[in-house]
Amino acid sequence: DGTVASASLLYAIGETNNNYVTVAMTAGASNIYTATIPAQPEGTFVKYYIRATDNANQTTNLPNVPNNDNPVFYTVRCG
Repeated sequence: DGTVASASLLYAIGETNNNYVTVAMTAGASNIYTATIPAQPEGTFVKYYIRATDNANQTTNLPNVPNNDNPVFYTVRCG
């Protein structure tokens, strides 16, 4: 119901690793938030999700990790 006060990108390296690193997201034009996951070697499995907090200090994760849903993921490919 509120406005976004802050957003973070949380990522973890490896399919079974649940030690997520938090990266602050930066608000840009039209309230589009961005963040960068550092470059990883080819073949690395990277999973991630986004956490947003509104001006009433209500927090939501998308997808709902680590509670119910699986995170979004990719495997690094070079070339």
